[in-house]
Formats: sequence, C-alpha cells, structure tokens
Amino acid sequence: MNSAFTDPKKRKVIFWGLFLILNIFFTGFLLPRILHGMDTGKAEISIEDLLKNGNQTGTSNLTVFGKVLDSEISLTTKKRGSTTTKYFRPMVVSNYESGDKIAFLLESDSSIDFSVASTLGQSFGGTTHSGILRDFLWEGPRSDVVEEFKNLYGFGFSEKVFLLDLSTGRISDFLLAVTVIGFINLFLFGLYYLMNS
Repeated sequence: MNSAFTDPKKRKVIFWGLFLILNIFFTGFLLPRILHGMDTGKAEISIEDLLKNGNQTGTSNLTVFGKVLDSEISLTTKKRGSTTTKYFRPMVVSNYESGDKIAFLLESDSSIDFSVASTLGQSFGGTTHSGILRDFLWEGPRSDVVEEFKNLYGFGFSEKVFLLDLSTGRISDFLLAVTVIGFINLFLFGLYYLMNS
C-alpha cells in the first residue's frame, strides 16, 4: 500500500487537504443558495424600476408588479427516477409592445399561478408575484429556457435577463446547501475513521 496511506501523519495531511478543497468547492458552488437562505429581508418593486435601476432593494426576496404574457413554456427533467416540470412566462412593463425584448421571466412549479395572473392582469394592468430573484453570480434563466422561448414564440431577449423563482423559498435554499455540505463532511469523517481503524 502507498506509504501516504500507511503513515498516520501523511493520512492526516491528506484528509485535511481533501476536507478543505471539497468544502471550499461545494461552499462556492452553493454560495447563491446559502446567501438566499440567510436573506431575511422583503421588498416590493415594479418591473419598470427593476429593469431600469436593477435590484437596489438589498434583498432577493421580492414582490414584483408587472404584466404577465400568455406565452408559456414547460420543461421537464428526469433524474434518478423522479420527474420535475417547471413552467416559465415572461413578465413585461405596462407599455410592452410585440417585438420588444424580454428581460424578465417567472418560474413556477405550476402554470395555474400564471393563468390566474393573466386573467387578473387584463383588468388591473398587471399582477404581483413573490419569489426569490435569482441574479447572484451565475444565477438566471437556463440557456435552454431562453432558446425554447425564441424557437416557440420568436422572442428576442435582453443581454441581462432576470429570473423570479416562485416555487422555492429561502429556507429550502438554505436546507439544500446545509444538507449537501453536511453529507460531504459526514462522508469524509467516516472515510477518515475507516482509514484509521
């Protein structure tokens, strides 16, 4: 067997090196989820203000007022035997005209939210939707979502596209991050114990 694994001191160095590398990697990868989970603020904003000035509310937990278009796509993914379907619709400013670029998308587990919003929006000029604005680091709509809208409806998109996630709360984000990082550390300490037993 390699001397690095038979020497207790070298095993310890390898373990802590692996511990640091994996924790830094997964913490960085899950950083948006962690920050969303720790964000306890709430704010209301119109889509006009958001698109013009960006999110200057100091929180990603937003209630956004805007007009929801009827154009909808759904994307289904299968992973480990389970099937997940997400629904997407554009939200636009009140003076939106056909051909204007899309800069804001809503994401939900159900299309019912959007159907109700579309009906109410015809009477009140728009509706409010509450969720997590996913615009930190690499967050935002997936490229296949944007491409599907382009292919089905011929939409053009702005360089910066916001995504409001209606289906996931901040607690779920935080629990996901803690679970993944906790599992990785449990695995590492279990492996270290076996190596030294």
